[in-house]
Amino acid sequence: MKESILKRSKVRALIAYLLLPVLLLHSCNLLPSTPSSDNDPAQGTLVVSADASLQTVLVEIQDNFERKYPHVEVQLNFGASGALQKQIEQGAATDIFMPASSKHMNSLIKSGFVTDNQQRNLLSNELVVIVNTTNKQTWSSLEKLTSSEMERIAIGDPETDSTGMYTEQTLQRLHFWNDIKNKAVFTKDVRQVLSYVDTGNVDAGFVYRTDALVAKNSKIVHFVSPKHHDPIIYPIGIIQQTRNLEAAQLWMAYVQQPEAQQIFKRYGFKIAGE
Repeated sequence: MKESILKRSKVRALIAYLLLPVLLLHSCNLLPSTPSSDNDPAQGTLVVSADASLQTVLVEIQDNFERKYPHVEVQLNFGASGALQKQIEQGAATDIFMPASSKHMNSLIKSGFVTDNQQRNLLSNELVVIVNTTNKQTWSSLEKLTSSEMERIAIGDPETDSTGMYTEQTLQRLHFWNDIKNKAVFTKDVRQVLSYVDTGNVDAGFVYRTDALVAKNSKIVHFVSPKHHDPIIYPIGIIQQTRNLEAAQLWMAYVQQPEAQQIFKRYGFKIAGE
């Protein structure tokens, strides 16, 4: 009898031993999991579509932002403001829009892609004329562009590029447009204008002051009076169909903080309203 009881005890012990890992695994599954990064304020990918004139400064802003928010990956998409607007209207995945004109932002507000309370003016800039550093001609006014010495003038396409739009407004108001448009070499964006002047492929070009400051072989020969064109304003807005609202809100807040504003100023931009 005692031997039988002893055998049954050994069998129970063996069964308990074999079932122990299963019971432990089941109990672990019943416990709530501890999130690793789900508690972060934002994470994932953030797509920022910005005017080409912001290219140099936003690369530095991007680096600083990603160090501060390491779980957010910022993808920068640069181009002419009007071209970017069309991309958004055609369904391109975008979270933040940073054009170089109020016109393009207002168009997206009107069509419902951005709400007015999710956008604000961020920066301002100046329109200038540049020539290659090898050019030794003297300048006194924009009338210089109508002279025979100026054969090729680079201008952003007014239909899509903000600098081209402001340039056309200026030349129309000064009654120079008809004389100059036949000399115009229209470009996809302001950085292409800068490239053409830097390489000596054109005699002059219209760019923003901030573009001229990063030029390799170009110099400013004329500052265009702001009374000749609409105010050059850089708004920023969150796209209604954003897939990452938390990260978009963080970016929008960050670029308005003193840390980011100092970087913008270092590259020659002015803070809107100052």
